[in-house]
Amino acid sequence: MPCRDEAPLLRSLSETQSDRGLVVLDISFQKSDLQNARAFIQEYALAYPSSIDPGARTAINYGVGGMPEPFSLTAKARCAMLTGGGLTTARLSEGLSRIGLKWP
Repeated sequence: MPCRDEAPLLRSLSETQSDRGLVVLDISFQKSDLQNARAFIQEYALAYPSSIDPGARTAINYGVGGMPEPFSLTAKARCAMLTGGGLTTARLSEGLSRIGLKWP
């Protein structure tokens, strides 16, 4: 599953870039229950905030078309990068460079 492949990458991003003001958030809009979400967070030792989006309202508002769909927002909550699924270190680095961040 792509979200399982990407979790360690996003954990690393959060751990190494939080001091530069970057915040990683996880919002699940599938029919996940709280227990499954907590198990995933624990399994991958995720320290960044996670939430469930009942009814997929946030996903709809941001035009999410698939899972997972990582994207970044500027400080004013404008979409700055939409990467689609299949996130890799190279794709993430390229997208972050567009908003002025170097990683890794």
